Amino acid sequence: MRCTGTGFSRIGERGTNEDSWTFANLPSGCLAVVADGLGGQEGGEVASAIATDVMRRSLESSLESDGQVLASAVGEAHGSIRTEQTRRDLPEMMTTVVALLVQGDQAWWAHVGDSRCYLLREGALRLLTEDHTPLGEMVRTGRLQPGDLRHHPMRNMLSRCLGHPDEANLSVPTGTDTVQPGDRFLLCSDGLWEPVDEERMEATARDAATPEEWTGLLEEEVLRLGTPRQDNYTAVVVQME
Repeated sequence: MRCTGTGFSRIGERGTNEDSWTFANLPSGCLAVVADGLGGQEGGEVASAIATDVMRRSLESSLESDGQVLASAVGEAHGSIRTEQTRRDLPEMMTTVVALLVQGDQAWWAHVGDSRCYLLREGALRLLTEDHTPLGEMVRTGRLQPGDLRHHPMRNMLSRCLGHPDEANLSVPTGTDTVQPGDRFLLCSDGLWEPVDEERMEATARDAATPEEWTGLLEEEVLRLGTPRQDNYTAVVVQME
């Protein structure tokens, strides 16, 4: 099955854009990656760029592609960031990452942190990833409603990220599904999903005939709903054809 991809990354109201993204066509599929460098930490934009670049090179050169290979590429990105931390003497240079790999009629996704992957199928949007945050754990255990975490004072705290020194043996959650023609995947940083909730994401998708139209409508929603301190925001849409 053929897949196409489009995306954007914007600085928002911050001084630096610490988000990175990439989309690559592979021999029988594609790869999409979004990374969000930790705000307030020097080198966040370097960490996110390393994550996307390393994963793209790793998957483009791999003879095999599946969820295990995707998770290994995430681990490789983590190791490269740790090496660069030492070289630059920037021990707090870290990033989140979310990645989607499609091969034939199978899709795999992997993530570390709170960047997200959604699947839009037959007009219904489904979140495929679980945030690696204290609030995400509270949602999973029923102590917090999903809609309440967007404006919670602990919203920006992460429990897992690439480049963290305590994650020498990084655990990378993965998921998989058989894709269908017309499926759309949305990968995004928290700068997008925080102001634009799932209901609005789904509504904009219904109004968009193409991935390019959907990303355009999503950006309009961020500009309409974002705060005066709007974070960097990034989105990649992958469509199955």
